[in-house]
Amino acid sequence: MTAPTRRPVTPVRVCAVSGDDIAQRPDRLVTEEPLELRIPVICAVSAPSSLAVDAARRANQTVVGFLREDRFNLYTGPERVDLER
Repeated sequence: MTAPTRRPVTPVRVCAVSGDDIAQRPDRLVTEEPLELRIPVICAVSAPSSLAVDAARRANQTVVGFLREDRFNLYTGPERVDLER
């Protein structure tokens, strides 16, 4: 039996929306600062606004919402997420 081949993992910087932002929906402004810092992935515990999703899509950012221990919703940037792990 041969060992399974593993794809190399590329490190990615992630912005996690937390603190005072937890009670709010991530909006377009939440996507702007990570973009300036060249952070391509934004994760939040709630749903992003449609403006945030549109802005992230135009900026080629990945937006994850409803992030929980064992599940999440992926709104943009599926190419950065390996769902087979």
